[in-house]
Amino acid sequence: MYTFSDIFNVAILSAIFILVSIYIHAYIHFQKNYLKFWLFGWILYFTDYIIRLLFMAYPNADFFLVLDQAFYISSNFLLCAGIFLYADKKLPKGLLTLSLLILVTNSIGIYLYVPFMVMKQLEIIFVATLLVYSGIYYCRRIIPNRAHHVVGISFVFWGMSIAVFLFVKTESSLVLAQVICSLNALIVSVALLHSHFGRMYQELNQKQEIINYNNSHDKLTNLYTRNYMEYYLENNDSNKNLPFSIIMGDMNGLKLVNDTFGHIQGDILIRDMARILTKETRKSDLVARWGGDEFVILLPNTDTKITSRVVKAIKEATEQTDSVTVPLSISLGQVTKTSEIQDLDELFRLVDALMFQDKIKEGRKARSKIIETLENLLSEKDVETREHVDRMKVLVTKLGHELKLPDFYINELSAVAALHDIGKITIPDEILKKSSNLTEDEWETIKRHPEVGYRIAQASDQFSHVSKFILHHHERWDGTGYPEGLKGKEIPFASRVISVVDAYDVMTNIRPYKKAMSTEPALLELLTCSGTQFDSEIVAVFVKMMRNNNFSITFSA
Repeated sequence: MYTFSDIFNVAILSAIFILVSIYIHAYIHFQKNYLKFWLFGWILYFTDYIIRLLFMAYPNADFFLVLDQAFYISSNFLLCAGIFLYADKKLPKGLLTLSLLILVTNSIGIYLYVPFMVMKQLEIIFVATLLVYSGIYYCRRIIPNRAHHVVGISFVFWGMSIAVFLFVKTESSLVLAQVICSLNALIVSVALLHSHFGRMYQELNQKQEIINYNNSHDKLTNLYTRNYMEYYLENNDSNKNLPFSIIMGDMNGLKLVNDTFGHIQGDILIRDMARILTKETRKSDLVARWGGDEFVILLPNTDTKITSRVVKAIKEATEQTDSVTVPLSISLGQVTKTSEIQDLDELFRLVDALMFQDKIKEGRKARSKIIETLENLLSEKDVETREHVDRMKVLVTKLGHELKLPDFYINELSAVAALHDIGKITIPDEILKKSSNLTEDEWETIKRHPEVGYRIAQASDQFSHVSKFILHHHERWDGTGYPEGLKGKEIPFASRVISVVDAYDVMTNIRPYKKAMSTEPALLELLTCSGTQFDSEIVAVFVKMMRNNNFSITFSA
Protein backbone atom coordinates (compact mmCIF):
# COMPACT_ATOMS: atom_id res chain seq x y z
CA MET A 1 0.00 0.00 0.00
CA TYR A 2 1.46 3.37 -1.07
CA THR A 3 1.62 6.10 1.56
CA PHE A 4 0.98 9.81 1.05
CA SER A 5 4.72 10.44 1.19
CA ASP A 6 5.34 7.96 -1.62
CA ILE A 7 2.72 9.51 -3.86
CA PHE A 8 3.89 13.04 -3.02
CA ASN A 9 7.57 12.23 -3.70
CA VAL A 10 6.75 10.69 -7.09
CA ALA A 11 4.63 13.73 -7.98
CA ILE A 12 7.38 16.14 -6.96
CA LEU A 13 10.04 14.23 -8.91
CA SER A 14 7.82 14.10 -11.98
CA ALA A 15 7.10 17.83 -11.77
CA ILE A 16 10.78 18.69 -11.34
CA PHE A 17 11.70 16.40 -14.26
CA ILE A 18 9.20 18.17 -16.52
CA LEU A 19 10.47 21.58 -15.42
CA VAL A 20 14.08 20.55 -16.00
CA SER A 21 13.10 19.48 -19.53
CA ILE A 22 11.62 22.93 -20.11
CA TYR A 23 14.78 24.57 -18.75
CA ILE A 24 16.90 22.47 -21.12
CA HIS A 25 14.78 23.55 -24.09
CA ALA A 26 14.89 27.21 -22.99
CA TYR A 27 18.67 27.19 -22.58
CA ILE A 28 19.25 25.52 -25.96
CA HIS A 29 17.02 28.09 -27.64
CA PHE A 30 18.09 31.29 -25.83
CA GLN A 31 21.66 30.50 -24.66
CA LYS A 32 21.44 32.76 -21.59
CA ASN A 33 24.04 32.33 -18.83
CA TYR A 34 21.50 32.70 -16.03
CA LEU A 35 19.45 29.90 -17.62
CA LYS A 36 22.51 27.65 -17.52
CA PHE A 37 22.90 28.26 -13.77
CA TRP A 38 19.19 27.67 -13.15
CA LEU A 39 19.22 24.52 -15.30
CA PHE A 40 22.13 22.91 -13.47
CA GLY A 41 20.69 24.09 -10.16
CA TRP A 42 17.43 22.22 -10.80
CA ILE A 43 19.26 19.16 -12.12
CA LEU A 44 21.23 19.02 -8.86
CA TYR A 45 18.04 19.63 -6.88
CA PHE A 46 16.34 16.76 -8.71
CA THR A 47 19.36 14.52 -8.08
CA ASP A 48 19.53 15.55 -4.42
CA TYR A 49 15.84 14.68 -3.97
CA ILE A 50 16.57 11.15 -5.17
CA ILE A 51 19.68 10.91 -2.94
CA ARG A 52 17.60 12.01 0.06
CA LEU A 53 15.10 9.25 -0.60
CA LEU A 54 17.98 6.75 -0.80
CA PHE A 55 19.40 8.10 2.48
CA MET A 56 16.01 7.52 4.12
CA ALA A 57 16.17 3.93 2.92
CA TYR A 58 19.81 3.50 4.04
CA PRO A 59 20.22 5.85 7.05
CA ASN A 60 23.62 4.47 8.02
CA ALA A 61 25.26 5.20 4.63
CA ASP A 62 27.49 8.21 5.24
CA PHE A 63 28.20 8.38 1.50
CA PHE A 64 24.58 9.37 0.76
CA LEU A 65 24.72 11.97 3.52
CA VAL A 66 27.81 13.62 2.00
CA LEU A 67 26.20 13.66 -1.46
CA ASP A 68 22.99 15.09 -0.03
CA GLN A 69 24.89 17.92 1.63
CA ALA A 70 26.94 18.65 -1.49
CA PHE A 71 24.06 18.55 -3.96
CA TYR A 72 21.67 20.49 -1.75
CA ILE A 73 24.05 23.36 -1.08
CA SER A 74 25.31 23.41 -4.67
CA SER A 75 21.82 23.42 -6.18
CA ASN A 76 20.68 26.37 -4.07
CA PHE A 77 23.92 28.21 -4.72
CA LEU A 78 23.50 27.83 -8.52
CA LEU A 79 19.87 29.00 -8.39
CA CYS A 80 20.82 32.08 -6.39
CA ALA A 81 23.85 32.74 -8.62
CA GLY A 82 21.50 32.79 -11.61
CA ILE A 83 19.56 35.57 -9.88
CA PHE A 84 22.63 37.81 -9.90
CA LEU A 85 23.34 37.03 -13.56
CA TYR A 86 19.71 37.74 -14.42
CA ALA A 87 20.14 41.15 -12.79
CA ASP A 88 23.31 41.67 -14.91
CA LYS A 89 25.45 41.72 -11.77
CA LYS A 90 28.62 39.84 -10.96
CA LEU A 91 28.30 37.04 -8.46
CA PRO A 92 29.66 38.18 -5.05
CA LYS A 93 32.94 36.36 -4.39
CA GLY A 94 32.05 36.04 -0.72
CA LEU A 95 28.95 34.03 -1.64
CA LEU A 96 31.00 31.43 -3.50
CA THR A 97 33.63 31.30 -0.77
CA LEU A 98 31.02 30.85 1.97
CA SER A 99 29.23 28.11 0.01
CA LEU A 100 32.46 26.18 -0.46
CA LEU A 101 33.36 26.64 3.20
CA ILE A 102 29.99 25.28 4.39
CA LEU A 103 30.24 22.42 1.92
CA VAL A 104 33.74 21.37 3.01
CA THR A 105 32.98 21.85 6.73
CA ASN A 106 29.89 19.64 6.59
CA SER A 107 31.63 16.96 4.53
CA ILE A 108 34.56 16.76 6.95
CA GLY A 109 32.20 16.93 9.91
CA ILE A 110 30.42 13.77 8.80
CA TYR A 111 33.61 11.73 8.96
CA LEU A 112 34.66 13.36 12.25
CA TYR A 113 31.37 12.20 13.75
CA VAL A 114 30.09 15.73 14.39
CA PRO A 115 26.45 15.35 15.45
CA PHE A 116 24.14 15.18 12.43
CA MET A 117 21.77 17.83 13.73
CA VAL A 118 24.58 20.35 14.17
CA MET A 119 25.64 20.01 10.55
CA LYS A 120 22.02 19.99 9.38
CA GLN A 121 21.25 23.18 11.27
CA LEU A 122 24.31 24.86 9.82
CA GLU A 123 23.21 23.82 6.33
CA ILE A 124 19.62 25.02 6.90
CA ILE A 125 20.74 28.40 8.25
CA PHE A 126 23.05 28.96 5.29
CA VAL A 127 20.57 27.88 2.58
CA ALA A 128 17.64 29.75 4.14
CA THR A 129 19.69 32.94 4.46
CA LEU A 130 20.95 32.58 0.90
CA LEU A 131 17.44 32.18 -0.54
CA VAL A 132 15.93 35.04 1.47
CA TYR A 133 18.83 37.36 0.56
CA SER A 134 18.54 36.45 -3.15
CA GLY A 135 14.78 37.00 -3.10
CA ILE A 136 15.14 40.46 -1.55
CA TYR A 137 17.98 41.31 -3.94
CA TYR A 138 15.83 40.20 -6.89
CA CYS A 139 12.94 42.44 -5.85
CA ARG A 140 15.21 45.46 -5.37
CA ARG A 141 17.48 45.18 -8.41
CA ILE A 142 15.11 44.04 -11.16
CA ILE A 143 12.63 46.52 -12.68
CA PRO A 144 9.57 45.82 -10.53
CA ASN A 145 6.51 44.17 -12.01
CA ARG A 146 4.12 41.49 -10.85
CA ALA A 147 6.09 38.57 -12.32
CA HIS A 148 9.36 39.71 -10.74
CA HIS A 149 7.74 40.26 -7.37
CA VAL A 150 6.37 36.72 -7.50
CA VAL A 151 9.90 35.39 -8.08
CA GLY A 152 11.43 37.45 -5.30
CA ILE A 153 8.68 36.66 -2.80
CA SER A 154 8.72 32.96 -3.69
CA PHE A 155 12.47 32.87 -2.97
CA VAL A 156 11.87 34.55 0.40
CA PHE A 157 9.08 32.13 1.32
CA TRP A 158 11.15 29.18 0.15
CA GLY A 159 14.00 30.29 2.41
CA MET A 160 11.60 30.80 5.32
CA SER A 161 10.01 27.38 4.79
CA ILE A 162 13.48 25.81 4.94
CA ALA A 163 14.20 27.72 8.15
CA VAL A 164 11.10 26.11 9.70
CA PHE A 165 13.04 22.83 9.84
CA LEU A 166 15.07 24.34 12.69
CA PHE A 167 11.97 24.24 14.90
CA VAL A 168 10.33 20.99 13.79
CA LYS A 169 9.98 18.48 16.66
CA THR A 170 7.38 15.92 15.56
CA GLU A 171 7.12 13.54 12.61
CA SER A 172 3.89 15.06 11.34
CA SER A 173 5.36 18.56 11.47
CA LEU A 174 8.38 17.32 9.54
CA VAL A 175 6.20 15.88 6.76
CA LEU A 176 4.21 19.11 6.55
CA ALA A 177 7.39 21.20 6.40
CA GLN A 178 8.75 18.97 3.62
CA VAL A 179 5.53 19.35 1.62
CA ILE A 180 5.55 23.15 1.99
CA CYS A 181 9.25 23.36 1.16
CA SER A 182 8.89 21.17 -1.96
CA LEU A 183 5.87 23.12 -3.18
CA ASN A 184 7.78 26.37 -2.69
CA ALA A 185 10.62 24.95 -4.78
CA LEU A 186 8.18 24.16 -7.59
CA ILE A 187 6.69 27.66 -7.34
CA VAL A 188 10.20 29.16 -7.60
CA SER A 189 10.99 26.99 -10.60
CA VAL A 190 7.82 28.03 -12.42
CA ALA A 191 8.27 31.69 -11.39
CA LEU A 192 11.82 31.78 -12.78
CA LEU A 193 10.64 30.37 -16.10
CA HIS A 194 7.78 32.86 -16.17
CA SER A 195 10.19 35.71 -15.46
CA HIS A 196 12.56 34.53 -18.21
CA PHE A 197 9.88 34.17 -20.86
CA GLY A 198 8.41 37.51 -19.80
CA ARG A 199 11.79 39.14 -20.39
CA MET A 200 12.14 37.41 -23.77
CA TYR A 201 8.66 38.59 -24.76
CA GLN A 202 9.53 42.13 -23.69
CA GLU A 203 12.81 42.05 -25.65
CA LEU A 204 10.97 40.69 -28.69
CA ASN A 205 8.43 43.51 -28.43
CA GLN A 206 11.22 46.08 -28.11
CA LYS A 207 12.99 44.67 -31.17
CA GLN A 208 9.74 44.74 -33.10
CA GLU A 209 9.16 48.33 -32.03
CA ILE A 210 12.66 49.24 -33.24
CA ILE A 211 12.01 47.48 -36.55
CA ASN A 212 8.67 49.25 -36.93
CA TYR A 213 10.27 52.59 -36.06
CA ASN A 214 13.13 52.08 -38.52
CA ASN A 215 10.66 51.09 -41.22
CA SER A 216 8.62 54.23 -40.70
CA HIS A 217 11.39 56.73 -39.87
CA ASP A 218 14.36 58.04 -41.82
CA LYS A 219 17.64 57.04 -40.17
CA LEU A 220 19.41 60.36 -40.82
CA THR A 221 16.68 62.78 -39.70
CA ASN A 222 14.27 60.66 -37.58
CA LEU A 223 11.46 62.06 -39.74
CA TYR A 224 8.85 59.80 -41.28
CA THR A 225 9.78 57.99 -44.49
CA ARG A 226 8.03 58.34 -47.82
CA ASN A 227 6.65 54.79 -47.52
CA TYR A 228 5.03 55.61 -44.20
CA MET A 229 3.54 58.84 -45.53
CA GLU A 230 2.06 57.03 -48.53
CA TYR A 231 0.59 54.43 -46.16
CA TYR A 232 -0.82 57.24 -43.99
CA LEU A 233 -2.40 58.95 -46.99
CA GLU A 234 -4.02 55.71 -48.16
CA ASN A 235 -5.67 55.25 -44.76
CA ASN A 236 -6.51 58.86 -43.86
CA ASP A 237 -7.80 60.40 -47.08
CA SER A 238 -11.26 61.15 -45.70
CA ASN A 239 -13.63 64.00 -44.91
CA LYS A 240 -12.68 63.99 -41.22
CA ASN A 241 -9.25 65.45 -42.09
CA LEU A 242 -10.51 68.22 -44.39
CA PRO A 243 -9.27 70.80 -45.06
CA PHE A 244 -6.06 68.82 -45.66
CA SER A 245 -2.91 70.73 -46.60
CA ILE A 246 0.37 69.56 -48.12
CA ILE A 247 3.70 71.38 -48.07
CA MET A 248 6.53 70.14 -50.28
CA GLY A 249 10.07 71.42 -49.88
CA ASP A 250 13.38 71.03 -51.70
CA MET A 251 16.63 72.23 -50.14
CA ASN A 252 18.58 74.74 -52.22
CA GLY A 253 22.29 74.32 -52.86
CA LEU A 254 22.69 70.91 -51.19
CA LYS A 255 24.51 69.49 -54.21
CA LEU A 256 26.90 72.41 -54.07
CA VAL A 257 27.63 71.70 -50.40
CA ASN A 258 28.06 67.96 -51.06
CA ASP A 259 30.44 68.64 -53.95
CA THR A 260 32.44 71.16 -51.92
CA PHE A 261 32.59 69.76 -48.40
CA GLY A 262 31.42 66.18 -48.94
CA HIS A 263 28.26 64.33 -47.97
CA ILE A 264 28.99 64.46 -44.24
CA GLN A 265 28.53 68.25 -44.25
CA GLY A 266 25.52 67.79 -46.53
CA ASP A 267 23.99 65.38 -44.03
CA ILE A 268 24.48 67.95 -41.27
CA LEU A 269 22.50 70.47 -43.33
CA ILE A 270 19.74 67.91 -43.91
CA ARG A 271 19.50 67.21 -40.18
CA ASP A 272 19.43 70.95 -39.40
CA MET A 273 16.63 71.42 -41.91
CA ALA A 274 14.71 68.50 -40.40
CA ARG A 275 14.97 70.11 -36.95
CA ILE A 276 13.60 73.38 -38.31
CA LEU A 277 10.67 71.65 -40.03
CA THR A 278 9.85 69.73 -36.86
CA LYS A 279 10.09 72.84 -34.69
CA GLU A 280 7.93 75.03 -36.95
CA THR A 281 5.11 72.48 -37.30
CA ARG A 282 2.55 71.18 -34.84
CA LYS A 283 2.43 67.79 -33.12
CA SER A 284 -0.58 66.87 -35.25
CA ASP A 285 1.39 67.51 -38.46
CA LEU A 286 3.46 64.80 -40.11
CA VAL A 287 6.92 65.68 -41.45
CA ALA A 288 8.70 63.28 -43.81
CA ARG A 289 11.93 63.11 -45.73
CA TRP A 290 10.47 62.50 -49.18
CA GLY A 291 13.78 62.05 -51.02
CA GLY A 292 17.46 62.98 -50.79
CA ASP A 293 16.89 66.71 -50.22
CA GLU A 294 13.08 66.80 -50.43
CA PHE A 295 10.59 67.00 -47.57
CA VAL A 296 6.81 66.71 -47.31
CA ILE A 297 4.61 68.01 -44.51
CA LEU A 298 1.02 66.79 -44.12
CA LEU A 299 -1.28 69.09 -42.17
CA PRO A 300 -4.68 67.52 -41.35
CA ASN A 301 -7.56 69.89 -40.61
CA THR A 302 -5.52 72.88 -41.74
CA ASP A 303 -6.69 75.59 -44.14
CA THR A 304 -4.65 77.62 -46.62
CA LYS A 305 -4.19 80.57 -44.27
CA ILE A 306 -2.63 78.52 -41.48
CA THR A 307 -0.51 76.59 -43.99
CA SER A 308 0.85 79.86 -45.41
CA ARG A 309 1.87 80.88 -41.89
CA VAL A 310 3.75 77.60 -41.46
CA VAL A 311 5.55 78.14 -44.79
CA LYS A 312 6.49 81.67 -43.76
CA ALA A 313 7.76 80.47 -40.35
CA ILE A 314 9.95 77.83 -42.00
CA LYS A 315 11.45 80.36 -44.43
CA GLU A 316 12.18 82.82 -41.63
CA ALA A 317 13.72 80.09 -39.46
CA THR A 318 16.10 79.02 -42.24
CA GLU A 319 17.20 82.61 -42.83
CA GLN A 320 17.88 83.14 -39.12
CA THR A 321 19.82 79.90 -38.64
CA ASP A 322 23.50 80.56 -37.98
CA SER A 323 24.53 77.18 -36.60
CA VAL A 324 25.87 75.86 -39.90
CA THR A 325 28.88 76.70 -42.07
CA VAL A 326 26.81 77.65 -45.11
CA PRO A 327 23.32 79.22 -45.13
CA LEU A 328 20.24 77.02 -45.10
CA SER A 329 17.64 77.54 -47.79
CA ILE A 330 14.56 75.65 -48.93
CA SER A 331 12.05 76.14 -51.73
CA LEU A 332 8.46 75.42 -50.71
CA GLY A 333 5.12 74.80 -52.36
CA GLN A 334 1.72 74.37 -50.71
CA VAL A 335 -1.75 73.11 -51.64
CA THR A 336 -4.93 72.50 -49.65
CA LYS A 337 -7.52 69.81 -50.28
CA THR A 338 -10.99 71.10 -49.48
CA SER A 339 -13.16 68.43 -51.08
CA GLU A 340 -13.11 64.63 -50.96
CA ILE A 341 -13.39 64.44 -54.76
CA GLN A 342 -9.99 66.13 -55.21
CA ASP A 343 -7.40 63.55 -56.25
CA LEU A 344 -4.32 63.29 -54.02
CA ASP A 345 -2.01 62.38 -56.92
CA GLU A 346 -3.12 65.49 -58.76
CA LEU A 347 -2.55 67.60 -55.64
CA PHE A 348 0.97 66.21 -55.30
CA ARG A 349 1.71 67.07 -58.93
CA LEU A 350 0.41 70.59 -58.29
CA VAL A 351 2.40 71.14 -55.09
CA ASP A 352 5.52 69.81 -56.83
CA ALA A 353 5.03 72.33 -59.65
CA LEU A 354 4.50 75.17 -57.15
CA MET A 355 7.63 74.14 -55.27
CA PHE A 356 9.58 74.12 -58.54
CA GLN A 357 8.39 77.65 -59.33
CA ASP A 358 9.66 78.77 -55.94
CA LYS A 359 12.93 76.97 -56.62
CA ILE A 360 13.48 78.87 -59.85
CA LYS A 361 13.16 82.10 -57.89
CA GLU A 362 14.89 81.08 -54.66
CA GLY A 363 17.39 78.48 -55.89
CA ARG A 364 19.60 80.87 -57.87
CA LYS A 365 19.63 83.35 -55.00
CA ALA A 366 20.47 80.61 -52.50
CA ARG A 367 23.34 79.23 -54.58
CA SER A 368 24.78 82.70 -55.08
CA LYS A 369 24.52 83.28 -51.34
CA ILE A 370 26.35 80.00 -50.66
CA ILE A 371 29.15 80.92 -53.07
CA GLU A 372 29.39 84.35 -51.48
CA THR A 373 29.61 82.65 -48.08
CA LEU A 374 32.34 80.34 -49.39
CA GLU A 375 34.31 83.32 -50.69
CA ASN A 376 34.00 85.03 -47.31
CA LEU A 377 35.04 81.85 -45.51
CA LEU A 378 38.07 81.53 -47.77
CA SER A 379 38.98 85.17 -47.10
CA GLU A 380 38.71 84.62 -43.34
CA LYS A 381 40.79 81.49 -43.72
CA ASP A 382 43.52 83.25 -45.72
CA VAL A 383 43.52 87.07 -45.98
CA GLU A 384 46.13 86.87 -48.75
CA THR A 385 43.64 84.95 -50.93
CA ARG A 386 41.21 87.89 -50.96
CA GLU A 387 43.97 90.36 -51.80
CA HIS A 388 45.28 87.98 -54.45
CA VAL A 389 41.82 87.84 -56.03
CA ASP A 390 41.42 91.62 -55.99
CA ARG A 391 44.81 92.16 -57.67
CA MET A 392 44.07 89.53 -60.28
CA LYS A 393 40.74 91.08 -61.21
CA VAL A 394 42.50 94.36 -61.96
CA LEU A 395 45.26 92.65 -63.96
CA VAL A 396 43.00 90.40 -66.06
CA THR A 397 40.75 93.34 -66.90
CA LYS A 398 43.75 95.36 -68.06
CA LEU A 399 45.19 92.36 -69.97
CA GLY A 400 41.80 91.68 -71.57
CA HIS A 401 41.79 95.17 -73.03
CA GLU A 402 45.38 94.73 -74.26
CA LEU A 403 44.31 91.48 -75.95
CA LYS A 404 41.38 93.40 -77.50
CA LEU A 405 38.83 90.99 -76.02
CA PRO A 406 35.12 91.89 -76.03
CA ASP A 407 33.63 93.24 -72.82
CA PHE A 408 31.61 90.09 -72.08
CA TYR A 409 34.79 87.99 -72.23
CA ILE A 410 36.64 90.42 -69.97
CA ASN A 411 33.76 90.05 -67.49
CA GLU A 412 34.17 86.27 -67.67
CA LEU A 413 37.89 86.64 -66.98
CA SER A 414 37.07 88.77 -63.96
CA ALA A 415 34.63 86.09 -62.71
CA VAL A 416 37.29 83.39 -63.15
CA ALA A 417 39.80 85.55 -61.29
CA ALA A 418 37.31 85.91 -58.43
CA LEU A 419 36.59 82.17 -58.17
CA HIS A 420 39.71 80.42 -59.47
CA ASP A 421 40.88 79.57 -55.93
CA ILE A 422 37.43 78.96 -54.37
CA GLY A 423 38.25 75.25 -54.26
CA LYS A 424 40.86 75.97 -51.58
CA ILE A 425 38.01 76.27 -49.09
CA THR A 426 38.37 72.51 -48.52
CA ILE A 427 42.13 72.59 -47.93
CA PRO A 428 43.10 72.39 -44.23
CA ASP A 429 44.75 75.50 -42.76
CA GLU A 430 47.87 73.59 -41.81
CA ILE A 431 48.48 72.83 -45.50
CA LEU A 432 47.31 76.15 -46.91
CA LYS A 433 49.56 78.16 -44.60
CA LYS A 434 52.48 75.77 -44.41
CA SER A 435 55.85 77.54 -44.73
CA SER A 436 57.98 74.44 -45.32
CA ASN A 437 57.92 72.07 -48.28
CA LEU A 438 54.70 70.16 -48.84
CA THR A 439 54.64 66.37 -48.61
CA GLU A 440 53.46 64.35 -51.59
CA ASP A 441 50.05 63.78 -49.99
CA GLU A 442 49.70 67.49 -49.12
CA TRP A 443 50.60 68.45 -52.68
CA GLU A 444 47.91 66.07 -53.98
CA THR A 445 45.41 67.82 -51.69
CA ILE A 446 46.43 71.21 -53.13
CA LYS A 447 46.09 69.89 -56.70
CA ARG A 448 42.44 68.95 -56.12
CA HIS A 449 41.29 72.55 -55.62
CA PRO A 450 40.59 73.27 -59.34
CA GLU A 451 38.18 70.33 -59.45
CA VAL A 452 36.42 71.48 -56.27
CA GLY A 453 36.21 75.00 -57.68
CA TYR A 454 34.79 73.60 -60.93
CA ARG A 455 32.01 71.76 -59.05
CA ILE A 456 31.18 74.87 -57.03
CA ALA A 457 30.88 77.00 -60.17
CA GLN A 458 28.92 74.27 -61.99
CA ALA A 459 26.29 74.33 -59.24
CA SER A 460 25.57 78.01 -59.88
CA ASP A 461 23.66 79.27 -62.94
CA GLN A 462 25.55 82.53 -62.51
CA PHE A 463 29.01 80.95 -62.83
CA SER A 464 28.51 77.60 -64.56
CA HIS A 465 29.63 79.04 -67.92
CA VAL A 466 33.12 79.78 -66.51
CA SER A 467 33.48 76.53 -64.54
CA LYS A 468 35.69 74.85 -67.17
CA PHE A 469 38.06 77.88 -67.10
CA ILE A 470 38.43 77.37 -63.31
CA LEU A 471 39.03 73.65 -63.81
CA HIS A 472 41.94 74.18 -66.22
CA HIS A 473 43.72 77.23 -64.81
CA HIS A 474 46.63 75.03 -63.63
CA GLU A 475 47.17 73.24 -66.94
CA ARG A 476 50.55 73.80 -68.63
CA TRP A 477 51.26 74.58 -72.28
CA ASP A 478 53.48 71.47 -72.55
CA GLY A 479 50.76 69.14 -71.15
CA THR A 480 52.37 68.45 -67.78
CA GLY A 481 49.84 70.43 -65.71
CA TYR A 482 46.77 69.28 -63.79
CA PRO A 483 44.07 68.10 -63.42
CA GLU A 484 43.67 66.68 -66.97
CA GLY A 485 47.09 67.29 -68.54
CA LEU A 486 45.72 69.35 -71.45
CA LYS A 487 48.28 70.67 -73.92
CA GLY A 488 48.63 73.86 -75.99
CA LYS A 489 45.37 75.21 -77.38
CA GLU A 490 43.44 72.32 -75.83
CA ILE A 491 43.56 74.52 -72.74
CA PRO A 492 40.70 77.07 -72.77
CA PHE A 493 41.93 80.57 -73.65
CA ALA A 494 40.57 82.11 -70.43
CA SER A 495 42.44 79.46 -68.40
CA ARG A 496 45.68 80.34 -70.19
CA VAL A 497 45.19 84.02 -69.39
CA ILE A 498 44.43 83.30 -65.72
CA SER A 499 47.47 81.02 -65.51
CA VAL A 500 49.85 83.82 -66.55
CA VAL A 501 48.32 86.47 -64.30
CA ASP A 502 48.07 84.05 -61.36
CA ALA A 503 51.75 83.07 -61.65
CA TYR A 504 52.86 86.70 -61.86
CA ASP A 505 50.86 87.76 -58.81
CA VAL A 506 52.12 84.82 -56.76
CA MET A 507 55.73 85.62 -57.65
CA THR A 508 55.47 89.31 -56.82
CA ASN A 509 53.74 88.93 -53.44
CA ILE A 510 54.75 87.37 -50.15
CA ARG A 511 53.54 83.83 -49.45
CA PRO A 512 54.11 81.67 -46.35
CA TYR A 513 56.61 79.57 -48.30
CA LYS A 514 58.44 82.35 -50.25
CA LYS A 515 59.53 85.98 -50.39
CA ALA A 516 58.16 88.42 -52.96
CA MET A 517 60.03 89.08 -56.22
CA SER A 518 60.23 92.50 -57.84
CA THR A 519 58.41 93.09 -61.16
CA GLU A 520 61.26 92.61 -63.65
CA PRO A 521 62.58 89.28 -62.32
CA ALA A 522 59.00 87.99 -62.29
CA LEU A 523 58.49 89.03 -65.92
CA LEU A 524 61.77 87.36 -66.91
CA GLU A 525 60.58 84.16 -65.20
CA LEU A 526 57.35 84.30 -67.25
CA LEU A 527 59.41 84.69 -70.45
CA THR A 528 61.65 81.77 -69.41
CA CYS A 529 58.60 79.53 -68.94
CA SER A 530 56.94 80.80 -72.12
CA GLY A 531 56.15 77.89 -74.44
CA THR A 532 56.50 75.28 -71.69
CA GLN A 533 54.26 76.41 -68.83
CA PHE A 534 52.52 79.40 -70.45
CA ASP A 535 51.08 80.47 -73.80
CA SER A 536 53.94 82.52 -75.32
CA GLU A 537 51.57 84.95 -77.11
CA ILE A 538 49.74 85.83 -73.89
CA VAL A 539 53.03 86.15 -72.00
CA ALA A 540 54.39 88.54 -74.64
CA VAL A 541 51.34 90.83 -74.39
CA PHE A 542 51.34 90.69 -70.56
CA VAL A 543 55.08 91.47 -70.28
CA LYS A 544 54.76 94.37 -72.73
CA MET A 545 51.75 95.71 -70.78
CA MET A 546 53.54 95.57 -67.44
CA ARG A 547 56.76 97.16 -68.76
CA ASN A 548 54.94 99.94 -70.58
CA ASN A 549 52.65 100.78 -67.70
CA ASN A 550 55.19 100.04 -64.95
CA PHE A 551 52.52 99.90 -62.25
CA SER A 552 52.06 97.85 -59.16
CA ILE A 553 48.92 96.92 -57.24
CA THR A 554 48.69 96.81 -53.47
CA PHE A 555 45.80 96.43 -51.06
CA SER A 556 45.74 97.04 -47.37
CA ALA A 557 44.82 94.10 -45.20
